[in-house]
Amino acid sequence: MKKTEKKQAGTKTVKTSDAVAVYNAIKGLRIMKLEKGDMFAVLRAANALKPVAAAFEDFVKDAQERLKPEGFDSVVEKSQRFDSLTEDEKREVNRVAQAYQKDVDECVREELERDREVAGLSTITDDALAVIASDNDSLDVQTLVLIQQVCGE
Repeated sequence: MKKTEKKQAGTKTVKTSDAVAVYNAIKGLRIMKLEKGDMFAVLRAANALKPVAAAFEDFVKDAQERLKPEGFDSVVEKSQRFDSLTEDEKREVNRVAQAYQKDVDECVREELERDREVAGLSTITDDALAVIASDNDSLDVQTLVLIQQVCGE
């Protein structure tokens, strides 16, 4: 039996941050040099991780929208003409923007650390990862290791 035929889809517990990072990495990989079974495994892994990534993206958008302080739109408007503002106005724009971003980051950080059950996560073999690494020059070692940890054998 070939190694590519042994792939089993299973359920795995993955941090949201890892699921999002791996999904974003593998959705853009060139996979045409892989054996057909390995191509399918990559596509199935992306499909399994997609709901976590999409839910996280929706969560971030919701947090950004709902955590906006009152009058934030006028601050954004002022920031677009930042160079023409007085020093006091610049400080106020920076203060409001930084406080807003801090709240969003704090809210999102908790979500990134949350464990998620990912069902149907196909295994990407080490041989397939080697081919992926050689065919995707922009893929850094850290991302490749993360893919191996989340989807590897």
